[in-house]
Amino acid sequence: MAARKLGFAIALCLASPAFAGLKSDVARPAAPFLFTPMDERGATFSSDGDTIVYTLRIADYRQALIVVERNEGRWGEPQVAPFSGVAFDGTPSFSPDGRRLFFSSDRDGKGDFDIWTVARTAKGWGTPERVKGSVNSEANETGPLLTRSGKLYFVSSRSGGGDIYVANPGTEGFGEPQSVGSGVNGDYPEGGPALSPDETILVFASAGRPDQPLAKGNPYTRSDLYISHRTGDAWGPAKRLGPSINSRAVESAPSFSADGRWFYFVSEHGFATDQQVVLTPSVLHRGLATPQNGLGNVYVISASVIGGPR
Repeated sequence: MAARKLGFAIALCLASPAFAGLKSDVARPAAPFLFTPMDERGATFSSDGDTIVYTLRIADYRQALIVVERNEGRWGEPQVAPFSGVAFDGTPSFSPDGRRLFFSSDRDGKGDFDIWTVARTAKGWGTPERVKGSVNSEANETGPLLTRSGKLYFVSSRSGGGDIYVANPGTEGFGEPQSVGSGVNGDYPEGGPALSPDETILVFASAGRPDQPLAKGNPYTRSDLYISHRTGDAWGPAKRLGPSINSRAVESAPSFSADGRWFYFVSEHGFATDQQVVLTPSVLHRGLATPQNGLGNVYVISASVIGGPR
């Protein structure tokens, strides 16, 4: 049974919409290199679909940004971005035109995370610089997302926990951030905002909310994905996404494709969260060598499942 499940997962991986252009209402691995025994985190896709940048995490100690390029219809080997590999970098996000990458990093040695950006040209990557304006503070800022309207959404702990903010563009960077409101932010930490291209759907991660089921084993709260719809100038009350997305494992790092048709997210579900699996030495050895070993993988599903376009 375990071998059949693993074979099915590999087959889904090879048939991913990122490669085959298939439509699916069932979440499946987004790409072979985003579904491995390593700990893949949030991925972002360039507007032309030929570049993927994702986070690779090594326990809680190291984190780097990985770049994969597609040339003549074939994906190359994943490479550490030339500007990454030393600091703790994460939460990458392409600008809508694909010319800049935004990400979070502790690279300046201040002891907190700030939002950085780096240019991307035909000649390669530029030198990262901290985002200008009022976005960064002495608290932690992560999860940047630049919208088509020029607004920057991000997560900050300046409120004491973790809330989602938005800042408008100004003459010298971004202006004073504002909370996205009580429909999204609450008494629980929020993170990883993703917006549909038309900026009417907001998906984010949150942990500890009372509607989240606790997994068996070590019953601590794990993040799930929530959705909010824009109502006028405000974001409506957030609702937990259903079982097509959320499981009893961690779900996080949501994002939309440039055309809004695909929804990507990270999940840790697998044999490690299946309490029906009897752990013997051989089962444990085999399970830890598979992509579904309890670490992160990036999945894709049709955005129509959460109310996006088909």
